[in-house]
Amino acid sequence: MTGLFAPTELESAASARSGFRLQRFQVLNWGTFDQRVWTLTLDGENGLLTGDIGSGKSTLVDALTTLLLPAHRVAYNKAAGGESRERDLRSYVLGYYKSERNEVTGSSRPVALRGMSNYSVILGVFANEGYDETVTLAQVFSMRHDSGQPERFFTVTDRPLDIATDFADFGSDLRALRKRLKDGDTRIHEHFPEYGRDYRRSLAIRSEQAMELFHQTVSMKAVGNLNDFVRDHMLEPFDSSGWVDTMVTHFEDLTAAHDAVVLARTQLAELEPLLADHDKYRGHTEMAAELKDRRAALRFYFAQQRFDLLTAGLDVHNRDLHATRTALETVERDLADLRIALRELELRQAGLGGTDIATLEQQIAEATRQRDERTLAYDRYSTMIDDAGLAPVNDRGQFDQRRTEVADAVAALDAEVADTENSLNEVRFSKREYDTEGRRIAGEIASLRGRTTNIPDRNLRIRELICEGVGIPRDELPFVGELIGVREDESRWEGAAERVLRGFGLSLLVASDLYDDVSAWIDANHLGGRVVYFKVSDHVASKGVPTPPANALAHKIDIKQGRFEAWLERRLFERARHICAETLDEFRRADVAVTVNGQVRSGGGRHEKDDSQRVDDRRNYVLGWSNEQKISALFSAGQLLQDRLNRVDGEIDELEERRRALMARRNALTGLDAYPSFDIVDAASSVARIAELTARKTELEQSSSELAEVTDAIAATREQLSAADATRDGLRDKVSRLEMARGQSEQARDAAQQVIGDPEFDDAQPHFEAIAADVEKYRAKVRTADDADDAELTVAECGELESSMTEQLTDDSEQHASRAGTYETRVVNRMSEFNRSHPVLTTEFDADIASADEYRELHQRLAEDDLPRFEAEFKNYLNTNAIRDIAIFAAKLNKEVHLIGSKIDTINESLAGIEYNPGRYIRLDVNPTASQEIREFRADLRACSDGSFEADSDDHYAEEKFLLVKALVERFRGREGFTDVDRKWTELVTDVRNWVTFAASERYVDGDAEYENYTDSDGKSGGQKEKLAYTILAASLAYQFDLKWGATMSRDFRFVVIDEAFGRGSDDSARYALSLFARLGLQLLIVTPLTKIYTIEPFVSAVGYVENRGGSYSQLQCLTIEEYRARRDVRDLVEVVE
Repeated sequence: MTGLFAPTELESAASARSGFRLQRFQVLNWGTFDQRVWTLTLDGENGLLTGDIGSGKSTLVDALTTLLLPAHRVAYNKAAGGESRERDLRSYVLGYYKSERNEVTGSSRPVALRGMSNYSVILGVFANEGYDETVTLAQVFSMRHDSGQPERFFTVTDRPLDIATDFADFGSDLRALRKRLKDGDTRIHEHFPEYGRDYRRSLAIRSEQAMELFHQTVSMKAVGNLNDFVRDHMLEPFDSSGWVDTMVTHFEDLTAAHDAVVLARTQLAELEPLLADHDKYRGHTEMAAELKDRRAALRFYFAQQRFDLLTAGLDVHNRDLHATRTALETVERDLADLRIALRELELRQAGLGGTDIATLEQQIAEATRQRDERTLAYDRYSTMIDDAGLAPVNDRGQFDQRRTEVADAVAALDAEVADTENSLNEVRFSKREYDTEGRRIAGEIASLRGRTTNIPDRNLRIRELICEGVGIPRDELPFVGELIGVREDESRWEGAAERVLRGFGLSLLVASDLYDDVSAWIDANHLGGRVVYFKVSDHVASKGVPTPPANALAHKIDIKQGRFEAWLERRLFERARHICAETLDEFRRADVAVTVNGQVRSGGGRHEKDDSQRVDDRRNYVLGWSNEQKISALFSAGQLLQDRLNRVDGEIDELEERRRALMARRNALTGLDAYPSFDIVDAASSVARIAELTARKTELEQSSSELAEVTDAIAATREQLSAADATRDGLRDKVSRLEMARGQSEQARDAAQQVIGDPEFDDAQPHFEAIAADVEKYRAKVRTADDADDAELTVAECGELESSMTEQLTDDSEQHASRAGTYETRVVNRMSEFNRSHPVLTTEFDADIASADEYRELHQRLAEDDLPRFEAEFKNYLNTNAIRDIAIFAAKLNKEVHLIGSKIDTINESLAGIEYNPGRYIRLDVNPTASQEIREFRADLRACSDGSFEADSDDHYAEEKFLLVKALVERFRGREGFTDVDRKWTELVTDVRNWVTFAASERYVDGDAEYENYTDSDGKSGGQKEKLAYTILAASLAYQFDLKWGATMSRDFRFVVIDEAFGRGSDDSARYALSLFARLGLQLLIVTPLTKIYTIEPFVSAVGYVENRGGSYSQLQCLTIEEYRARRDVRDLVEVVE
């Protein structure tokens, strides 16, 4: 790559006067340069503009920048450190030179040297000696209005002009001047952009950025941030707005195509559940009908089963009946024989003394019964004794003792139950009070949340009644408390104000025009509470009530603006005239006063302090229009009340449990009265009696062996007789059952045969197979572990199965019908919703279950025709427009980044020829930015443009790409609510100059090793900062102005103005910069105070000296450097002589 210049070319003197250079600069009526044409003559050489502070140096610099830059880019008096608002074109054209005070208004105003009839001119002549070209730039200003900026026109002329000869003697009409200039081949422009393009073309300036750099040199001292300097002054911005607009436009087409795809997919997604529900509806409907038919066939199926089972069972019944009757006859003969034998044995026993044994057996049986009853009674008695808390009873003496204890215990328990009941009633009363207070607090909080005032809810309800009755809005009938409140800075007096003004705050204000209606309604109706109201006249007398002292309560009260304001102020002067006493001495001295603790002193020596509520208890405040603190206080009170309620509930639970325990014990004690005698529970005496009787019986039985034998025979015979009786009874029952069963079977068989003969039997037969399968499933489900797996079906089971299965099939059918109804409702609702969402598509569709086929056809059309076509269009737009646009845009941006690298390489080749320090030079390094936003943006660009443009088959790819593109374009376009943020983001990420950062690397010429690297000049001395600034500035000027080095003729711009920089910098850095600019062949106009001339003098050929002795008239004198030195030597000689 070719650099801007080679190292050897920097020393060439052949180009010392090449390029366009300023020959002379003139001003007429500019600032304090008044009355005549003032000329700064440079003749293409370096010049010095000097003078005392305030003489007018910056005025001339501002004229030069105005000549070359648009007004909105000129920071007037910038180098001198002035604010941008201190000077403007108007101040320069009119010649403001001081300010004077207006005695009427007291404000200051500028004083001008010139009036509205004057005009002003600034003019610069630039010449290129190598090409023998001269270009004159000029601007003419005039005032047409008393305010605002001056009017002006711009001129470019390809020959030298002079203000005195070419911009004078044209009369009073600037149009004549315009005509004369135009006739002289001067190009006249009305606006700066056209003028700028014209003069840049004439002076071979290739870009606006070059002139921006020219402007920056006027007051540049140091490179504060290297990145900003390189970006702003060495690199041209890339205009990405056109690309962004194209992408936004194409994205709108892509969005429309995507919306069509999304709509079709949405419609399909909405139709799919609709059709799925319809399929389920149809399935349930068909199943409900099938189950109904199967249920109707059950009657015929089980009739056939019964007929077959009963026909086979009747033969078995007949055989069993015959066998049972034969067995019954045999048993009856055996019974007759046993009875005869028993009678004979009983007669023999009586003859041997068996009557006494029979009597003993009866007594033993009676004693056994008595023992069992007394044992049960004793168990119950013992349980009651335990429940009553008494000792167990084991004998008659203990029983009598417990009887005495029971009477005393019942009396004591009655007293304890009464005490417990009284305590319970007291606690329940407290709970009711707490509940009432809790509801009141909750109601008050709910009321306060709906408003901002502090008036109690009960008072608001009374007002609501009045307003509804009279027919007026509640705002027309305010409470005083809604219109007055203690000032925030006097909040510690709120409690005292509430004590004094509470009653007044709860009073209503009735305007005079509403008074008749309100008073009449109040008089005619029962309000259920107390109301106080004031009639308020529209006209309030301003006299009669003295203004209270400054420390009175009335002055601590704010009043809302409105129709009642004046009346309230007057009333507060009467009612709140209490002195707010800070001390008791002050309280005692005043006739009417109040303390911060709420003690009130009224007229006549009356004192009051009502501490039924705390003075700082906001729950009862009524004044003011902010109730947040009152709500908070009520919340706290409610929490305390809830804690009390919780404690009371616990006490109630404890007392009720105690009462239940006491009552249970009393019931046990009173239950013991059911046992008046020990005999009722004396099971032990019965046990002894049974033992005695059994012993006597045993003794009698053992006294005769024959009697014992007869007794045993009687017992055996009786057992045989009992068994025979049982057998006979069983056989009789069986015969009866068999006869009944046979009759029932015959009737059932005949009934089943009648059902089978029904004509509908044939229609039911196709369902028999499914019914049989259902029967097997049902039997398997109810079969127990003891049932055989292959047990045959019985007639009884048929009835149970028919009933159960009928019920089951009915339930199943109804469930399917119910589900079908549910799905029908869902389908119809989905149809209605779909029709509402897509009215154009469903104009002729009815939301009815019968229209389901129409929706099914629509689904088929969308799935097979519309959606594929929309997707194809979307992918086409995505690939051919959006992604391709982004890919091209990304490639363009990447190219610009590459160009930045190339430009920096070019500048580096130039910097290599400048010796920054002995044996070292400066190189600019380019690095990728660390900005996360830019890195993410570049990654998004790659993500959008990566991949095949022909990936049509991958819907996920297309949607993913669309979302990536959408995210980018929406930020380009500006998201709602983030317009400014997105605009700044777009400016940041699309300006490729921000994609890289820059560092200055100071390197050794020999070996190219790095000596130091920095991105800005922080940490360096003042001289080092200036040196870096001048080095980077020189390279920037060479690059921006496209300087042609080593040629005696070049078409480039070589003029630079440096205002005040050398005056503020060190001598070494100033000499370094001047030497560097001289080696680069630049023409410098250096503006500096007189104190710095000795440093700059060797590098300039002309001196412009500015002075302003009176403050209102600046003068410019031009000298060659030789003339300046001669005059200085003469002055120094005079000073020595004196």
